[in-house]
Amino acid sequence: MLGRLPDKEVARRLGVKYKTVHAKRRKLRIPYTAALFRPWTKAEEKLLGTAPDEVIARKLKRTPEAITLRRQRLRIPTCNSRYRKWTKQEERLLGRFSDEEVAGRLDRSRMSVRTRRLKLGIASPDPEARPWTTNEEAILGTMSDEKLARRLGRTSTAIQVRRSRRGIPPFAPKWRPWTPEEDKLLGKFTDKEVSRRLGRHPKAVHLRRRKLGVPYTAISVRLWTKREEALLGTAPDREIARRLDRSLDAVAIHRLKLGIPARNPAYRRWTAQEDRLLVRYSDDEVARRLKRTVSSVQHRQARLKLANSA
Repeated sequence: MLGRLPDKEVARRLGVKYKTVHAKRRKLRIPYTAALFRPWTKAEEKLLGTAPDEVIARKLKRTPEAITLRRQRLRIPTCNSRYRKWTKQEERLLGRFSDEEVAGRLDRSRMSVRTRRLKLGIASPDPEARPWTTNEEAILGTMSDEKLARRLGRTSTAIQVRRSRRGIPPFAPKWRPWTPEEDKLLGKFTDKEVSRRLGRHPKAVHLRRRKLGVPYTAISVRLWTKREEALLGTAPDREIARRLDRSLDAVAIHRLKLGIPARNPAYRRWTAQEDRLLVRYSDDEVARRLKRTVSSVQHRQARLKLANSA
């Protein structure tokens, strides 16, 4: 039966696992020439797309996957039993009545009616629809549809339909050439600062600086002084960064490089009197008396290798 029937069918008949049959056939070097790979006929191919793949699979006694692959290879669209083509009589109703009323008359969804109406470029018959003014149409295509929609208080779909109807192409930002004066700022300030001053995107500034081979010698990498290093660890990194006008990452990295521990304002050092309580009372009682967390008490006990006698 190996090679004459699909591996799954052989496994079902013999009462063994599919992988066992597959491995045995491969070991015996028997090609897989089962009915699953029988050649397609012209009559079978004509049925593709006339019904859902599952129905065609039952008719032709093939797997749904084989039907789908063959249909896609022949570029035959799938059959959607719920889809109905639009007729000329149905399209004449679009724009004459509201989308909701047309959907009720034609037994279609409101979204289907709206999508078809927009595709044909038919305006909405909604009496509350705001007419377009000359000033609004004059700025179509001068910015992205989403940005213009927010400015005019309309939907981006309405902007796109109106722009397409007027034959206006979508907005494409114009490239601005770099001037020698702009190039002189590269490397003197951070890329973000140059971006803010020139009104350019930070990535555009970064790429321009890399293209010209300008090193990043901005303020953010200035050398540390002894006075600045003495402040590290005396306050939280965020506070030190604010005082020294440096980034939070720069302060944290330099502090770690010097081996200075971080300053945690919520941290309280343990005293000798507090340590004596660790072996006299329970963890909850010590935490209540010292106004510390239970996990902090347990961590202190583990660090001192103390056994709680409570």
